[in-house]
Amino acid sequence: TGEVTCTLPPGQYVVSVPGVVNVGSGERYVFNQWSSGYGSTNTTTVSVNGPTTLTAYYVKQYHVYVTDPVTGQSINGWFQEGSTINLPTTPPTVSRGNGSRLVFEGWSCGYPASTTEVTVNSPLNCEAQWQRQYQVTVEDVVVGLGGSTGSVVGAYWVNGSGVFSVDASSYKPGGNSVIPVTYSHAVI
Repeated sequence: TGEVTCTLPPGQYVVSVPGVVNVGSGERYVFNQWSSGYGSTNTTTVSVNGPTTLTAYYVKQYHVYVTDPVTGQSINGWFQEGSTINLPTTPPTVSRGNGSRLVFEGWSCGYPASTTEVTVNSPLNCEAQWQRQYQVTVEDVVVGLGGSTGSVVGAYWVNGSGVFSVDASSYKPGGNSVIPVTYSHAVI
């Protein structure tokens, strides 16, 4: 905060203060209004005929940058402290074709995927976080024991660079007795 006190002879004076005062990275004060009805521009004319007090009021603002590179949506601007912003609308999944998709996991600044709005109380810089998944289909290939080639046992979504395992120890092809199965490998 700053204060200026001065003694002036009676008369009219033009008083001006900065419209924007930057105070740090992503933080600033923006002129809002003068006291005593002197207006809402940062320059005003004051008639002095005796003791006069003139106060400049500022509001605090923070810079907000939120982006979602998958949907192309973003927010980029200055918002008043305490205001509420809506985060970009993000679908839970986005198909990428060929058995792959992206799953929305949340925001890089710590907000979970379920967050749709935030209160601005500091500078905010964050990006939507997505996880690539691949569809893995497990098929019954035990021919001659009740199973048939190409019979789908299950389809699963697996995180890229993740681990996928199959427990086939109790697998019953075609409803027959449990057959010990040795799982060799899968390519994800």
